[in-house]
Amino acid sequence: MRDKLTRFVSSNHKVIERLKLTWRIAADSENPFTQEIMRVFQFGPPTPSQLAKALSEIESIVDSNHWRTEAAFSACSQSRHQVDAVARSAAAPSDHEGG
Repeated sequence: MRDKLTRFVSSNHKVIERLKLTWRIAADSENPFTQEIMRVFQFGPPTPSQLAKALSEIESIVDSNHWRTEAAFSACSQSRHQVDAVARSAAAPSDHEGG
């Protein structure tokens, strides 16, 4: 799974960087300051085919059985750790109890 995600990131660098810029500086907004930053630093948008390729690749990754198995394992692990944390918290002496 790690190798698939690494290949995805390296082959879709322009799309990922654009998404980061959209989140960080509102890259696709109508703000003239943001538009000037995009122009000066030459942060061009990915082509429609680059975007389509990236979306297709990530969909095939997250729709795979391997991804589903990893997601289920992660959910079980998180649930187990939460139960353990609650149990430890309940067993710990409280500062508010008399003593």
